[in-house]
Amino acid sequence: DVTFTVAHGVGDEGADGIHYALAAVKNVGREAMAAVVAERRANGPYKDVWDFAGRLDPRQVNKRQVENLARAGAFDGLNPNRAQMLAAAEIMLRFAGHAAAERDSAQVSLFGGEDGAAAVPPPPLPMAAEWLQLEKLANEAQAVGFYLSAHPLESYPALLARKSMVNYAELENRADQGGKQFRIAATIEEMSERKSAKGNPYAFLRVSDQTGIFEVTLFGDDLAASRALMVKGNSIVMTVDVRDDGDRRRMIASQIVDIDQASQTVAAGIRVFLKDPGPLDNLYNLLHDHNQGRGQVTLLLELTTMGREVEVALPGGFAITPQVRGALKAIPGVMDVHDM
Repeated sequence: DVTFTVAHGVGDEGADGIHYALAAVKNVGREAMAAVVAERRANGPYKDVWDFAGRLDPRQVNKRQVENLARAGAFDGLNPNRAQMLAAAEIMLRFAGHAAAERDSAQVSLFGGEDGAAAVPPPPLPMAAEWLQLEKLANEAQAVGFYLSAHPLESYPALLARKSMVNYAELENRADQGGKQFRIAATIEEMSERKSAKGNPYAFLRVSDQTGIFEVTLFGDDLAASRALMVKGNSIVMTVDVRDDGDRRRMIASQIVDIDQASQTVAAGIRVFLKDPGPLDNLYNLLHDHNQGRGQVTLLLELTTMGREVEVALPGGFAITPQVRGALKAIPGVMDVHDM
């Protein structure tokens, strides 16, 4: 809807939830979204991408609005490939313009109808590979302002499961009980750098994990050593020292490393499930570019004619990052990828 609404019986468990407001997506506008919702209510749900575009009023919705709706996932019910929907924004608006012109001129289509959308044959959608999970979340955050459907840290389950790691909620609870130092993963939301009265640089870092948003401070050598990692959307692992001063709690960050570097030290490896040998060349090319690591890769190939499965452990070690996992899953013919 245009505004936030309560949704009854959503999800697998049938629990109540909230439908996110279309007008709350950045740079789309309340008036334009009101027109989209009014058309749906008047003439029924949008059946597919071109039904939506054909019923769109191009005078009220522009390319930038369609692109941000695609980034936010507003079209997922029509086409789950957000990268394709983003690439299709301009074509959709051209189609909307042709359909609107047909309606305005009241021309009769070749099929004997007067429906402008039906009179204009829909073009094919542009080819676009689906975004990997981290890229999808980055675009979602750009359009919505935060991570809505998931959090980037969810791509690192093995790292987060380590006993030495905590999340923000656990950190707060343990700090309340006297804990002082913790190892935590977080995704950078923004950084503000300043200088002390003596001219020494320090920075406030606003970060988030699956349990909340919080702020840490970096000083001196730790700031200088990790400056290259201080990029919005980048995920890091850091040591946090908690210092309570009356009602005020400060968190000082140190020993900061990139999360991919940290995750490579804990990932035992992955198993890649194949139905036939077709993907092997693409697998080789991808893994050859990531053969400097400690993770093991095992291939499991189903021998349908023999009713058996063969398992092959590849020699050497590989850098098994979420991006590599996602790229492997995207190779045609790869059935699944599991952590060991």
